[in-house]
Amino acid sequence: MEHHPYTWFGSIGHLSGAWEHLGVSVLVVLVLLVFGMKVNASLADTEAAIEPEDGVTARNVAESFVEAILGIAKSAIPEHPERYVPLLATLFAFILLANVLGLVPGFAPPTSTFNITFALGCVSFGAYHAYGVREQGIGSYLKHFLGPVMFIAPPLWLPIQRLPS
Repeated sequence: MEHHPYTWFGSIGHLSGAWEHLGVSVLVVLVLLVFGMKVNASLADTEAAIEPEDGVTARNVAESFVEAILGIAKSAIPEHPERYVPLLATLFAFILLANVLGLVPGFAPPTSTFNITFALGCVSFGAYHAYGVREQGIGSYLKHFLGPVMFIAPPLWLPIQRLPS
């Protein structure tokens, strides 16, 4: 018989399996939303937002975090990296907080289940194509994406998609 560790969400209404991970994911999203609303409220007053706050505040943490993500993006993305910072920062913050919360006893790490990682991958995959179409237009993007020789593209995709894992 397999032993399942105790989790807080597993003790609520017999939520088990993927529901435990989903519960922690929702908790992470709620924490990030509350943090974002707190930072947004501190930035709403434009006169006060000009001067830096003393000590460690939510606004200072958020500004430092965004500057760090922007620095990383500038080193990897040659043109207009600031366009991608909201998505990159959101994914990074979610994954970081989810994994840190997974270290706390009683919380199942959301990124340890396929469903959450697959959803994050789908968001990344969709955003990649959406940004590409927005930047280049649909015709130019498809031409660039399919490669220089159009008739080779479909035969190459089928074997690549059917490779055994």
